[in-house]
Amino acid sequence: PHLQQDTLQNEQVLDKEITDLGILRRHLVACLATLSKQLRERKCLCTKLRIKIRYADFNTFSKEKKLTPTCNDSTLEREAFGLLTLLYDRRQGIRLIGVQLAGLVSGSPQLDLFDQGTKNIHLLKTLDHIRSRFGDAALGTKEI
Repeated sequence: PHLQQDTLQNEQVLDKEITDLGILRRHLVACLATLSKQLRERKCLCTKLRIKIRYADFNTFSKEKKLTPTCNDSTLEREAFGLLTLLYDRRQGIRLIGVQLAGLVSGSPQLDLFDQGTKNIHLLKTLDHIRSRFGDAALGTKEI
């Protein structure tokens, strides 16, 4: 029997202690880009998102949130950043940031009639193709 992996995770150990929320967000987005690409390649959606941070003193904390099934980068980034801001403590530097997508289900995202969802899915698949060909660092997202 074929068992499907129920979670995907990506962690980044940081070279130095980071206290800048903008830099932490960029690391978070990089982790999520890899994971959301894997979701789409497997034709899966996730229903849970967990963020983990480890401070310089090795104390580790995590927060989790249930989601409507999704593989959309912007949805995952928005929810992940919300969890990160709940975990973030400016008094200490962070040495590790991690993301886990869980509750994986097979399927395609449900599109809203008035949403730009179809265009976004095609765009995300195109970005996945470019990253597969030229590497994950070939493309990034712009912070607003």
